[in-house]
Amino acid sequence: MNQDFNPLKSKQLFAYPKRLLKESAWNEHVPFAMFLVELQQPRVVVELGTQFGVSYCAFCQAVTETGFRASCYAVDTWTGDGHAGLYGHHVYEDLKAHHKQYESFSQLLRMTFDGALQLVPDKSVDLLHIDGLHTYEAVKRDYNNWLSKMSDRGIILFHDTVVTGRGFGVHKLWTELAPSFPHFNFEHGCGLGILAVGKDQPEVVANFLQMANANASAMRELFSSLGRRLQAEVVPAKIGQGVRMTKNPPSSILISRIRKIIRLLRKVLRSVRNDTKLTAFSLELLPSVVRGMRFGRETTFSSLRHTQGTDSKPSNPLLAYFSAHKEGAGIYKWMHYFDIYHRHFQKFVGCEVHVLEVGIYGGGSLSMWRQYFGENCHIYGVDIQPTCVAHSDEKTRVFIGDQADRAFWDKIRKAVPIVDILIDDGGHLPEQQRITLEEMLPHISSGGVYLCEDIHGDNNEFSAYVQGLANGLNFAIMAEFPTHTADFALTATELQKAIQSIHLYPFVTVIEKREQNLDVLAQRKQGTQWPNY
Repeated sequence: MNQDFNPLKSKQLFAYPKRLLKESAWNEHVPFAMFLVELQQPRVVVELGTQFGVSYCAFCQAVTETGFRASCYAVDTWTGDGHAGLYGHHVYEDLKAHHKQYESFSQLLRMTFDGALQLVPDKSVDLLHIDGLHTYEAVKRDYNNWLSKMSDRGIILFHDTVVTGRGFGVHKLWTELAPSFPHFNFEHGCGLGILAVGKDQPEVVANFLQMANANASAMRELFSSLGRRLQAEVVPAKIGQGVRMTKNPPSSILISRIRKIIRLLRKVLRSVRNDTKLTAFSLELLPSVVRGMRFGRETTFSSLRHTQGTDSKPSNPLLAYFSAHKEGAGIYKWMHYFDIYHRHFQKFVGCEVHVLEVGIYGGGSLSMWRQYFGENCHIYGVDIQPTCVAHSDEKTRVFIGDQADRAFWDKIRKAVPIVDILIDDGGHLPEQQRITLEEMLPHISSGGVYLCEDIHGDNNEFSAYVQGLANGLNFAIMAEFPTHTADFALTATELQKAIQSIHLYPFVTVIEKREQNLDVLAQRKQGTQWPNY
């Protein structure tokens, strides 16, 4: 290696990162990320696909420690995708807490990649990291959409350039693009490609890439060794706790726990202000909630069958459709969902039914519902992504909007006066799910079905919200209960009048509305023989 790259002169190459997480696939590339900021001195940094924020916080930390002026933007919905998987809001909240130290020059943009395009001027981005959905089509689209945003000294990083399984296509796009630009590809940590798309690269960057290719094995071994050192030091702990094994790890864990307690107390105080009585009632029930959670986690349940019968399961046309769907518009579902769908939706098959699905994604489920319900069904789709309009046709109407926007749902109710089935497969954030339920459950027809899927995690806030709603089905003023000697009736609450049942499944909630309102909950006695006690 020559005088243009002397590792001993780099301050960032050996700097210790403030954020490492065992869940992240990026730990091994943090040394290069921090070194690259020092080398390139980017004025604008954009990351597409941030998730836990290990890579993005490495960029931000390097900006802070080098003292260069830069504007940084992380773009993500923080709900997950087909490759990262789906995850809860805690991922974003944990990153947001850590990111506060960088807020003077950095922003977390919670939106789609396309939505962020209008916020970033053309020819302004010096460093772009593409790490969103990793299919060939998705990463190529991100590259094409953001190429015009790159400056004359622009560099694009591609993660997962050596992964060939699970539908990953970054390696294919990398093979197509690399011959056209100065480049270098690291092969450790799932691969990281450096593509110098700008025509006027700083001399130090051009020299580094030239020297890296001339000494490829040595360069890869250097950064691989540095990355493996960090990976080996990640504490096997939960998100927000796995920072480092050296320099007083108990202190960082304690701070993280204190922050979580403070956030919890703030939520409790807000709840008290909103409804003191219900908050106190909920706190009284907390020991029972904890007891139930512990029982669910610690108990082993019998799998023995004591009834005779066939082992064959009844046919499920939705599952058959999904299994046969090998090409065309994508469908992405947990396999146990299909029995849930069929159990609650089969009564609508062949009838005139109005189905509204939130979250279109690949668009394949819209066709699946049409095939399942038959020719008399009317399909409506909702998505925040403008490109989903392409899934509209003569029997499918698509609306573009934010499901967390109550004004948007007001427009939907006017545009779609009849909704028999609502399927929420949208952003998966608890507040999005709550607002969708609150705005649309009253609007769903009598006998209709609300289904929300991908409710992940036993500490999920939407799951807790639904359990609070379910408690309302059991509402009764115990003082009004009669003796055992008379018939009795209670006036049903508005919830009891309209809601037939609330069903909880793994990752799914289903709410069924009554065919007709139930005005009273009646208790009657039949028979003549009764015990004396």
